[in-house]
Amino acid sequence: MKNTGAQILLKKLIEHNVSVVFEFPGGSICPILDELYKYNKIKTIVFKHEQAAIHAADGYARILMRPAVCMATSGPGASNLVTGIANAFMDSIPLVIITGQVAVRDLKKNRPIRQRGFQELDIVSVVRSITKAAYSAKRVSDLPGVIDKAFFIASQGRPGPVLVDIPINLQYTQSCRNVAAAKKYKQKALKCPGRIVKDTASQFAISKRPLIISGGGVILSRASSRLLGLLKSQRLVVLETLMGLTSVPSDYELNLGLVGYSGSRISEIALKEADFVLGLGIRFDNRAFPQGSAAFSKNAYIVHVDCDRNEFNHRVIADRTAWADVNWFLAEFNKKLGGLEILSKDCWRKRIKFLKRDSAPFSYACGGNRLRPQFILSKLSGMLKKKNIIVTTDVGQHQLWTAQHFNFYRENSLVTSGGLGAMGFGLPAAIGANFADRKARVFNITSDGSLQMNIQELATIRHYKLPIKIVLLNNKCLGLVRQIQEFAFDKRFESTLVNSEVDFVSIAKAYGINAFSVESENKVEAALNELVNSRESLLVDFHIGRNENVYPIRIKGKTIYNAA
Repeated sequence: MKNTGAQILLKKLIEHNVSVVFEFPGGSICPILDELYKYNKIKTIVFKHEQAAIHAADGYARILMRPAVCMATSGPGASNLVTGIANAFMDSIPLVIITGQVAVRDLKKNRPIRQRGFQELDIVSVVRSITKAAYSAKRVSDLPGVIDKAFFIASQGRPGPVLVDIPINLQYTQSCRNVAAAKKYKQKALKCPGRIVKDTASQFAISKRPLIISGGGVILSRASSRLLGLLKSQRLVVLETLMGLTSVPSDYELNLGLVGYSGSRISEIALKEADFVLGLGIRFDNRAFPQGSAAFSKNAYIVHVDCDRNEFNHRVIADRTAWADVNWFLAEFNKKLGGLEILSKDCWRKRIKFLKRDSAPFSYACGGNRLRPQFILSKLSGMLKKKNIIVTTDVGQHQLWTAQHFNFYRENSLVTSGGLGAMGFGLPAAIGANFADRKARVFNITSDGSLQMNIQELATIRHYKLPIKIVLLNNKCLGLVRQIQEFAFDKRFESTLVNSEVDFVSIAKAYGINAFSVESENKVEAALNELVNSRESLLVDFHIGRNENVYPIRIKGKTIYNAA
C-alpha cells in the first residue's frame, strides 16, 4: 500500500515508539496534523508559542532520556524554534524536530531573492550550526530513510537535536513505493583503549587526594548508579557541575555539591588541593571552571572522560583523555581497581570532613517582612525529601539558589537550562516533564523575569489539567543582571528594575490557575504546605527582597563571598 508523506511520517513515529508530539499548528503542517487526528494513539500537545513547545519537548526528553518530537509550521513557526533547538544542542538533549515548508516548486533555491513562497524560510541553513544534522526532504521516497536516520543521530554518541524539513506538497503526495520498516542502526558503547583505563586506575591508586567531578554526561549515559557504587566503595570525594546535579544523592557524605561560578568555598578548596581529578562527562566550561587549568593543574593529575573528543584540552589541559562512554569507562575502571593495591586516602577524607564542619552554612532566616529565597528553597527541599519530584528552573538567581540550597536524592530530578541559559525554559519544561512522568510531582522554580518569557503556557497547564506547582521568587527586577551591575557597574541599574507593577496572582487566576502571594515570614510554612499537598496546579508568588544576592558569585574574575 502506497502512502502520502504525512502517512509515512506517522508510521515512522509509531515505529520509533513516539506517543506524544509537542507542537503549534500552521498551514504547512496541516496534512500531518490531519493524519495525527485520524490516528489517536499519538497525543498532540498544543502550545501557545513554538518556543514553549520545543522547551517542553526538551523537558520530556530529559526525563525519559530518549528523543522527543516537536513540530512547527514553516517560516515564523520554524524560526520560533531556534532558541529551543540551541538549548537542546548545548545541553546534549535528543530531539527530532519536524518543520513544514512551502511546496518544492515555491522554494527560492539558488535564486538571488529573499523568498519565493509565502512563509518560506531556509530553516535548514539557519539551524545547521546548532543541530547534529538538518535535512530538507525533496522527494516523498526520501522520507522513510531520513526519519530513521534522524532518530538514530539524535540519540547516538553525544545526543542532540536533528531537524527534518518537509515541503507541504510531499506531505500529501503518495510515495511511488511501499514504506520500508525502520532501518535498524546499531548503537555500540564508545570504548577507549584498555591501557587508558588501566593507567587511570594506576594513577588513582597512588594518589593521596583524589576527587571526581560529575557532569551531565554521567546522567545522559545512565551511569549514576555505577558512579555512586564507585564513590561508596572507595569513599571518594565528588563535586558536581550544574548539569551533573542529581547524579549523586545530596546526602552522600563526601558530596561537596556544586562546583564553579556559584559553588561552595569547600569545593573550590578541594579542587585546588586535589592531586588527582577525574572529570566524567564534563566540558570544563568557564562557569564551572572559570580559571581553567590555573585553578588546579599544578597539583593534580587530570583525567578527562567524555564521548565528545572535541571537548578535550581546549580550556583545561588533561594529562590523559578517554574518548569513551562514561558508563562503560566506570565499569572498566572498577574492574582495574580490583587488582591494585590502593594507597590510603584517610587523611584526605578527614580534611574534607573538617572543611565541611568548619564551613557552616550562612544563616538565611527570614526577618519580619524580609523573605529569603535561600530559606524558602531549603524549607521546601526538606519537605520534599526522598519524594518522587522533578524540579525545573529558568535561568538567573533563582536557578543558582536552587542549585545551592535544594537537595536532590533521585537521578535526573532537576531540569534546567545549562549551556545556553535560556530564560523562559522552566515553565514549558515542567509541562514536558509532567507528560514524561505522570507519577512525579513537578515544581517549576522561577522568577518574575523568566516567568514572563512564556507566561502564556499557564493556559496549556490549565487546558491539560496538569498539577504543576510554580514557585515564583519575585524580586521585581532582573536579579542576576542587577547583581552584576551592583558589583561591577557602581550600581547603575540600567534596564533591570522593570517588573515592579506585575500582578502575577491576577494573571494566573485569569488563566484559571489558583494563586496567592506571600509577603511575610509567618505565611511561608503554610504556603509551602499548600504547594506540597495541593493536587491541582498552583502558583505562589513569594515577594523576596530586590537586593537579595547569590553568594558566592564570580564577577570580573573575582569570587565574591558575602552573606549580609
